[in-house]
Order: sequence, then structure tokens, then C-alpha cells
Amino acid sequence: IGAAKNLVEAACKIVLEHAGEQIPRAANLSKLFTLATRTNPADVKSELGRSLAATVQGLGDLRNAVGAGGTP
Repeated sequence: IGAAKNLVEAACKIVLEHAGEQIPRAANLSKLFTLATRTNPADVKSELGRSLAATVQGLGDLRNAVGAGGTP
């Protein structure tokens, strides 16, 4: 779980860097994803974009519930 969250965070940071955006130091996964998707708003309006947003939120919630290693 922790590795999956880290992968999504890294992808969001890469998107933000390529768009020339600042990456907030204390941003959580949900905030990073929101900022990254704002670089191309058309993607967020699609069904895939909405599904991905829900998946990212669920991943962050699960990571917070079980910890980095995936064990409670």
C-alpha cells in the first residue's frame, strides 16, 4: 500500500514539475493529485478522470489506516 501511494505521489510531482508548477512541501496525496490534474482540466472531467480521483483518495485513506507496510 505504501509503495503504491509513493508511486502515485511521484507521478503527480513529475506532472507538476513538467508543468512548471510549485510542489508544496506538506501536500498529501489528495492535494498533489488535485494540483496535478489542474494542469490538464479536460482529463478530470472524463469518467476515467473521476474514477482515478476516487481511486487515489481511497489509496490515501487505506495507506493512512494500515500504515506504510500494509499491516495494521
